[in-house]
Amino acid sequence: MKLIVSLGGSVMGSDPTPQRFWDLRTALETLRERGDEVHVVVGGGPLKEKFVQLSRACGLNDYVGDVLGIQLTRLYARLIASVLGDAACQDVPESVEEAVQARSTGKIVVMGGTEAGHSTTAVAALFAEAIGAELLLKLTDVDGIYSSNPKTHQGAVRFEELTYDEVTRILGTPEFAAGTYDVLDAVALGVLQRSSVDTVYFDGSSSLLNILKARSLEIGTYLTSRRKREKVGEGLTALLKPLGLALSAEKLAYPPSPSGSHLLFLGHGLRLSVSFRASHTAPPTFLDESAAFRTSASAELGVVLADVFSPAALSHAKKSGIRPFTFERLEGLVAKAHQRTSPIDAQSLRQLLGKSP
Repeated sequence: MKLIVSLGGSVMGSDPTPQRFWDLRTALETLRERGDEVHVVVGGGPLKEKFVQLSRACGLNDYVGDVLGIQLTRLYARLIASVLGDAACQDVPESVEEAVQARSTGKIVVMGGTEAGHSTTAVAALFAEAIGAELLLKLTDVDGIYSSNPKTHQGAVRFEELTYDEVTRILGTPEFAAGTYDVLDAVALGVLQRSSVDTVYFDGSSSLLNILKARSLEIGTYLTSRRKREKVGEGLTALLKPLGLALSAEKLAYPPSPSGSHLLFLGHGLRLSVSFRASHTAPPTFLDESAAFRTSASAELGVVLADVFSPAALSHAKKSGIRPFTFERLEGLVAKAHQRTSPIDAQSLRQLLGKSP
């Protein structure tokens, strides 16, 4: 998989220690050993802000501050490349075009900002789009995206999964207008949305080794295009339709609700709640949400679909009465049901879906 790691300025801190750079090296080396192609875009952090404030105090405009900030991000990039040694390209690109060319070396490309007015997150998004990356890992000092600014609202709820459309709506709410909660700027968000590059937004301030957990979708908020999630739901609807299970109009989840999609199917006197995500994993918290949906939908059976279930998620499923199924297993069960000579009724469908994988 092709990955772009976007090191937010807040992650670098005002006084970064050597351990942070060593942890970054360990994480990147591990990803490469696992077969991933990975590149890095780094921000300037608090040091950049100090330069911007100093330039303003000297009577200079923000353009000068931006240029100074870009130079600082490139210094960070050069330091990271040096720490990585032979694994990284030692020439720091000054544009996305140069970064794409540097990729031909087969080494990790490390870069900073490119031009005034573009955040390094936007640069990372453009780099990801240019090379057709599947995933952008966005490191911040917050453990995910919330319903409101978690720094000013104690009741803010963290989302497991969102579409880019949903992120846009959330950021437009009054709760974010006056805050300092840095999620994704408009340029970065637009690029990621048009290119359908998925993103994991997660906390890297405690340890840069969290990059490995984010790569496995174990932490953070997973961001995807609305179309990717819809395609999963459409495929699921087509899969269950031959069994006489129709999607309930009042529970139609297109567009889906934040954190994932929850569909209610009706047929043969059975109400079946099915929850799924566009990402291939289902974290434990999503099982809780699925159980709540099953209750609110008065469904007799609750199913969660994913390609991968962690041991923690399977344990959660058992406690909540939700049946975890991989898409592959469900397809096999449906194919088996099609071979039956007698009609599929509620009891036989319960038998088919009644056992966990």
